[in-house]
Amino acid sequence: MFDILDRTLALPFFSEKTKKEIIDLKHGHFSFYYNDGHRTVKQLLYKDAVLSIRRKELPYTYELVVSGTSEPGCPYENQQTFKVQKAMELQLYRINMNQDICFTWIIKECGESFEFVCNHTVSEEYTEIFMAVAYECIYEDEYKSGREFITDQKISAIYSPHLEKKMCSEILKKRPESHSIFIPEDTNSSSTFVQYVPFKGNNPVHGTSLLVIEASFSLYRPDFRDYITIGKILAKVTECGPFKYCLEIHGSYVPSIYQEVNCSMNPVFKYNEKSFSWNYSEDSRIYSFKIVPYDQEMYSGLKVLLSKAIFESASQYSFSRHKKNHQEFIVNAIAPNITTPLSSSKLKYKDQNNNSVSISSLSYKSVHVKKSDSGVCLAYDNKIEVSESPHDKVLFDEGSLGNIISVSQSSSLLLLTRGNNIGIYSQGFGQKISLSRLIQDVRALDHKSPIFPTHAMLFDQDSSYLMFDVNAKNNTVYKMDLKRGQVVEEWKASTEDPLIGICPSSSSGNYNNLNTIVGITSNSIFRIDPRQKGINKISDCDYKKYSSKPEFSAVASSQSKYVAVGSQKGVIRLFDELNTVATITLPPIGDPIIGLDVTPDGQYVVATCSNSLVFFRTSGSLQAVMLRILPEHITLMNEKVSFKRAYFDTKDENNIICTTGSFVVVWNFKQICKGNLSSYRMQRLDAPIMTSASCSADQIVVAVSLIISYLTSI
Repeated sequence: MFDILDRTLALPFFSEKTKKEIIDLKHGHFSFYYNDGHRTVKQLLYKDAVLSIRRKELPYTYELVVSGTSEPGCPYENQQTFKVQKAMELQLYRINMNQDICFTWIIKECGESFEFVCNHTVSEEYTEIFMAVAYECIYEDEYKSGREFITDQKISAIYSPHLEKKMCSEILKKRPESHSIFIPEDTNSSSTFVQYVPFKGNNPVHGTSLLVIEASFSLYRPDFRDYITIGKILAKVTECGPFKYCLEIHGSYVPSIYQEVNCSMNPVFKYNEKSFSWNYSEDSRIYSFKIVPYDQEMYSGLKVLLSKAIFESASQYSFSRHKKNHQEFIVNAIAPNITTPLSSSKLKYKDQNNNSVSISSLSYKSVHVKKSDSGVCLAYDNKIEVSESPHDKVLFDEGSLGNIISVSQSSSLLLLTRGNNIGIYSQGFGQKISLSRLIQDVRALDHKSPIFPTHAMLFDQDSSYLMFDVNAKNNTVYKMDLKRGQVVEEWKASTEDPLIGICPSSSSGNYNNLNTIVGITSNSIFRIDPRQKGINKISDCDYKKYSSKPEFSAVASSQSKYVAVGSQKGVIRLFDELNTVATITLPPIGDPIIGLDVTPDGQYVVATCSNSLVFFRTSGSLQAVMLRILPEHITLMNEKVSFKRAYFDTKDENNIICTTGSFVVVWNFKQICKGNLSSYRMQRLDAPIMTSASCSADQIVVAVSLIISYLTSI
């Protein structure tokens, strides 16, 4: 952080040679680390401490003093002293997601290390001055001579490794780029600061014990922005009923926890750390816990058992009834063991030269997250002002139902559908969005029946708009001529079950399919061809009905290859042809699929579940991974995850984008393919997000409850 040879910083503090206390630093918290035989344990001594350097009676000797009030139950005194010497290896650096400034030193004889983390009120400049003074004291102690007689050559002889600045290691293998969390500087703001309140634990749940292990238990402290190791605990998994399991935590220093094992606990396994972390809710607060079993065998047993419990609680289906290779697929999806990249060697990535995020719209100021601050922005960066346009007020009326954004890839137009009104927006100068046209009170061909679309898509080179209402259960797709602003055709899909989804047809080299769409019911998939004569527009030669009741729930297609279909059972099928069985069928993960997207080349698929994404490659060895927001970030968000449909960006495919609540989450597609599953950025808006869509290589369009705006994301 600074050049140790800049000795002028320390000059003013040595002018009074009789002064005992040379310099002090207020305020910070003081901790020490020790090894208990199994692991390194961190213990906090003083929450509010002062770090100072004092002269001792002997010439050229100094001591580092830490003063503070010990935590309740702490056996240590309120002041600790350490001899200032070269062997203490005093260092200054930044730690954790908030980039706090930290001093560390060691006592080699005891195998202990110490840490003083400065308060946010302490400036970086002053910490550099403190360090410069400390080095001067180390020089005098080492040479037993006044600092004015110590030459730079003598200093170099002691600290030669420090003279050459390095930005990275020359020996260690470099890992792929990872994205750290960003917390705004104003951490005292109520919108960004999450106060920690100790959890109380809950009542016992009785069941049959399946596994008991010893592990290290850590608690995420939002005020420290870090996990704090509490100590040893017993982790116990019990079976409490059919497809119902419970995780129990028992320890001397933590209240007992009894928590049902399911997807809502946001389970995250980290193979490199051999750790398991999750969220726990109590009194409207969300906590994040982490356990690290003491050996590999314990971790493997916990991983398999919890994966089985998570799957069975979601699917209500016995894990053991699946084939062994399917069981391995499920476990490796829930608890990824990333040893090989998910990307194809032939895949080419587009460069990402700009990681800035900005939001601009017709009614409020721009927001910027700097490139160096990539990560999670929890601040309400701006206040949304309600548009004064009467047409906008029609679209964003609180009584409007349904929210659909459709983006034209050939122009700057986008359509927002709410209720039975359609707003056509255009992007003007400075990325300002303006409503260019409002189509109100959309009705069917008879001009009597109102249409409230739940699904919609642009069609016929963006000149038409296809809509249907799943709630109407009339299996009718309406085609609107956008120039006229009226429904001009009605296409019937005559099936026994209600139509629940449509998507563009995958061309698969067949030009005739370009003017058709794909539809699904809960038990069938088919092509809708408007050129077909008669009322029923389902193509008989492209129709497949399942007698096994697959409970289809979502459909999407690529430009060149697959049609992907997801189900309530968590099964994902990929079709080359619609009139036969699926080309690829993935074993169920457990969670219902609520949305799908496929890259244009058909190489990758992302499926959306309520609190996770399922990502996989369609070629090579099939293996899916589940993408989740880290538990500690959910603690900072203090709201449960409820994802809306995720999608790849439309042009460069460098990102996977989805929304939850008032957050936009952008996963780095390239890093995910390399196995970095927590490589994402987040941006919080100051209103819940109704819907979003990708509109170019560097823009996302979002609609919140009051306005519509562009989000530049790359």
